[in-house]
Amino acid sequence: MLCPQCNKELKFEGEFYSSIAELNSSGEIEGEVCITLSCAECNEELGEYTIELELDITNFSEDHEDENEHDLTVDLEDESFEEYVDTDTQLQHPGASATVHVSCICGKSISYAWSNYDEPEDVYKELGLA
Repeated sequence: MLCPQCNKELKFEGEFYSSIAELNSSGEIEGEVCITLSCAECNEELGEYTIELELDITNFSEDHEDENEHDLTVDLEDESFEEYVDTDTQLQHPGASATVHVSCICGKSISYAWSNYDEPEDVYKELGLA
């Protein structure tokens, strides 16, 4: 895939701009991390891209249940753009990473490292480049 501006092989750069994370009723965290993608060669902004965040924390949720109801909160830190380059195809898979903190008003908490990478074709399609 070539950059529409400079016509060089497209390599992404990314910058985190927002995130959402919520705990659903099944004990899983759902949300999204949004990044702005641009061409690494000419810095042309290509658009905004959303990466889905899913994280199963049922072990923490189940271990934390007793006769008292607990109020769990979810916070994200250190959100950033990342990439994975497939060594066989040399395709760049844009992605994101974050630290997910889950805490309760009782004081118990846990942190998870999260990352997700999407297929290049899906990214091209969402940005209107395919």
